[in-house]
Amino acid sequence: MRLLLILANCAVAILMMLVGLAPYIDPKKWWLLGFLALGFPYLLAITLLFLLCWLLVKRWRLLSISLIALIVSWSSIRAFFAFHPVDTSGKSRPLTSLKIMSWNVHLFNFFDNKKNPTIKQKMIDLVHHEDPDIACFQEFFFSDSSAYPYSIQYFRKALGFPYYAVAYEWYADSRYNNTNYHYGVIIFSKYPILQQTNIIGKDRKYNDVFEYADIVTPLDTLRVFNVHLQSLKFDKKDYDFLESPPLSEADKVKQQSRNILSKIKNGFLRRADQAQIVREIVQHSPNPVVVCGDFNDVPNSYAYSTIKQELKDAFQEKGFGWGRTFSQISPTLRIDYILFDPSYNAFNYRCTPRVLSDHFPITAVLYDPATDSADDHFPPK
Repeated sequence: MRLLLILANCAVAILMMLVGLAPYIDPKKWWLLGFLALGFPYLLAITLLFLLCWLLVKRWRLLSISLIALIVSWSSIRAFFAFHPVDTSGKSRPLTSLKIMSWNVHLFNFFDNKKNPTIKQKMIDLVHHEDPDIACFQEFFFSDSSAYPYSIQYFRKALGFPYYAVAYEWYADSRYNNTNYHYGVIIFSKYPILQQTNIIGKDRKYNDVFEYADIVTPLDTLRVFNVHLQSLKFDKKDYDFLESPPLSEADKVKQQSRNILSKIKNGFLRRADQAQIVREIVQHSPNPVVVCGDFNDVPNSYAYSTIKQELKDAFQEKGFGWGRTFSQISPTLRIDYILFDPSYNAFNYRCTPRVLSDHFPITAVLYDPATDSADDHFPPK
């Protein structure tokens, strides 16, 4: 029994350390590392249990197995967890600051609007409550006609933003009730937008259009990116299987498992290509950058690390815990991000765990520490 425990501890420790390679190895070379990264929180929990076990029985040499794994995996732990329990909501916000929101709005409940007509208004009310200066929405679905309550004009007025920049996947256009609808990403802003550029991927497939806009803000003219990387394209059948697999039907389990693994693999490969495109454009930006979006990948993934590089992560700067932003599959999934230029600081970070979309909205207040002083703050609320 003791030998089995030691072997199991060693196996988990090796897997923990392998996860540390995931941010640096392109999935095209070894995609299984990305899959392993998804399970990192569970590997960490098992490693800590082994650590506690050997500690209780005072097996100091065996204790070192888990300790080494934890030390080697520290960068992965740091990417997954944030340690800032102090709440800044009651503190005075710097006068010269900028509040950013990122949210996958899941079409603002378009297809279920008749069934649940209050959801869209609740989402609009939430945006009003957060009152961001810039809001980046993914999975934005809108009509050409201003007469319809899913037009850009409707949302611009309802949300109270004078400026916007939209990018959509023209090859994913749809037609409902005799009007055209587009699917894409949009940046709403309280500040003037100088110019917008759409980034169109080479595959012309789902999740292959991104955008950036140069926005004149109190901090500086910022280049704000709105990114939606390749999703897993799970459907209801996939989610139902993950929540309750029919273990008594072996053939069905095998077929559905292969289907899900295929989707996961394809997601890793396409996100790697997309992240490299975004990273190259970020590197050549003449302005400080803010990157918002739904990356559909965890913080120790290749896609995330490729885009992040020297940028700061608002969650890592001011968040706490593991920062879940996706409401399904696993409570450990942080796949939505606000990254920003290292010359700025985050005053706060907030995730609102309300299930209005399948993603939770996140916000961060950014400021320039070089121009901030104790006398240059809003009075505390």
